[in-house]
Amino acid sequence: MKNTYKVIWFDDEFKTLRRIREQASLNDIELFGFTNAEEGIEELKNNIEYYDAAILDGIFFKNAKDSGHAYDDSPMGDVAMELLKLEDRKKLPWFILSGKTSFTKDKNRFAESFKEGQVYDKLGDNVYLSELWKNLKKESDSLEISQLKHKYPSVFSLCSDEYIGKKHFDRILQIVRDIENPSQILNTQDLLNPLRKVIEAMLTKLNSIGIIPDDIRNTPNWINPSSLFLSNKHNDYEHLEEIIHPVIGESFYRLLNLTQDASHDQGTKLGVDSYLAEKKSTFLYQSTIFLLLEIMDWLKPFIDNNSDKTKNLAKWRNKINPLESNENPGSLEGVVVKIAENGYATFQPEGDVSTISILPAMVSKHNLNKDQKIKVQTEPSPCGTKTYITAIFQNPVDR
Repeated sequence: MKNTYKVIWFDDEFKTLRRIREQASLNDIELFGFTNAEEGIEELKNNIEYYDAAILDGIFFKNAKDSGHAYDDSPMGDVAMELLKLEDRKKLPWFILSGKTSFTKDKNRFAESFKEGQVYDKLGDNVYLSELWKNLKKESDSLEISQLKHKYPSVFSLCSDEYIGKKHFDRILQIVRDIENPSQILNTQDLLNPLRKVIEAMLTKLNSIGIIPDDIRNTPNWINPSSLFLSNKHNDYEHLEEIIHPVIGESFYRLLNLTQDASHDQGTKLGVDSYLAEKKSTFLYQSTIFLLLEIMDWLKPFIDNNSDKTKNLAKWRNKINPLESNENPGSLEGVVVKIAENGYATFQPEGDVSTISILPAMVSKHNLNKDQKIKVQTEPSPCGTKTYITAIFQNPVDR
């Protein structure tokens, strides 16, 4: 896998600078653009460890609400000062890429003060950009965090909204640092909880693509049942085909047995918390990290190759509640138990105590009546907390 670089880019016109974005991509550089100093600085404060370098235009907006024509170079100075303040967390390499003659031809106060007058011309030919990419990679490669990202590329690649979320980057970074420097680990008693948070994020992602049933995800204590399901140990579900590799399913199960137990004071079954408190070695903690890294290394290509939710739902069935079936995922039969004055109806699925609302437009379209038996198609909300009726495809009126 090639080394890739994530770069925060301050430029009020970054969306229209297609040539620069294409050239960056060809050099394995992913640009994350900000038009203004305000939002970009906030991102740096929250996630500077996530980035490998920064690129600053000479002139861009100061505040998020600014629009029109940017004319002031002080926002660049604001960002430069913030990068200096954050050096105790990460000394992020940064570069000036400008098309203004006040930077490329003339001397600029900030360019002279911070970068010894070195400015790359974004309006010049590709030679200028090639030099920028080369120097950016060279400086980034000298950083410890970038080196770890390149050593564990599949693990850190999960830290995006497409997978488990950027917010887990710091947790994963510390986990990797611990395995790289085990002699610096001091107290393993409190270190398993961050692992559990990462596992929870992976399970949430698997649920979003239909690998883990909604009926499991929407219960209060869903973590352990999820691991039972993935390891094919859940009594309520039958795997109709292999859902994930058995080694990974068992790894989820074993890892959660330890981390879930450790999250409770003294442990509820294994006494992991008290065991770690008594042990001086870090072998158990290191072994859980290696197990987690194995799962994470497997997870990204699995998600990339198994993102079709409909196909994933067809890989299992609920033995207790056949309405949650692989045959017609999301289909429910039941009765219209109420039609309110505002036009909304209430649908009561068979064998379920919870009800689902039907929109007035659907009530009118299908001429629904109270006590009418119908069959509906449902899907969960993006956050997974509600269920919506998306279609009514069988009722007496339609026949």
